[in-house]
Formats: sequence, structure tokens, C-alpha cells
Amino acid sequence: MKEILSYLPYVLMFTAATMIIYGWGLVRSQRTAKDDTKLLYSKGAAKIKKALRQSEGMTRFELRELIKNLKATPAFSRRTIAVTNPDEFIDLLLPYMVTQKEITEIRENGKNVYRLNKK
Repeated sequence: MKEILSYLPYVLMFTAATMIIYGWGLVRSQRTAKDDTKLLYSKGAAKIKKALRQSEGMTRFELRELIKNLKATPAFSRRTIAVTNPDEFIDLLLPYMVTQKEITEIRENGKNVYRLNKK
């Protein structure tokens, strides 16, 4: 009986380690979609800022064409997330970039033109 009780701390440590690893995997799998979406948004914002640096200003339609085939892959992963509906994606990304003061929206000749903010 004494020999069996000497193994009890090892069994409890193994159980605790298993619970911690399982919990970490569960949390990580729940955050996967959110992390992938953040990666796609940041890649889209970077692409828009790069295009706006090279031009004077661009319309929503021109920016939409830039991100139409945008794909993002997390590091060390086989998962790929891509823009499937560019209209919906640009409608979410442009207002976010305007509120973050990365770009400005200016009305010219009846069209909204987006320009990069000068720092």
C-alpha cells in the first residue's frame, strides 16, 4: 500500500500537466479565426497604405480592386484566409482606417477619394 501511495504525486502532476496543455490548445483553437481575420485586415491595410503612398489619391473602387485577391497565411501554418467578398471587406476596412487616422476621406468631383495622412 505504501508503494502505491508513493506514485500518487506523479500521477497528480501528470494530470495537472495534461489539463494545462489541453486548456492551452482549447483557447488557441478558439482564437484562431479572430487571429486570422486580424492578419487579413492588417495585410489589407498595409497594401492600401502602400498604394496610397505611390498615388495622390484613390477611390473606393480602385482600392477594392487592390484587395480583391488578397490572401494571408499565418506563420508556420498551412491555413490560408482570403478575401471572398471584396465589397464587404473594403466597407469594413476603410472606415476603420479613417477612424485610426491612417487615411483621410475627401470629396472631390462628386467622388470620395482616400489619401494617406501625413505624419
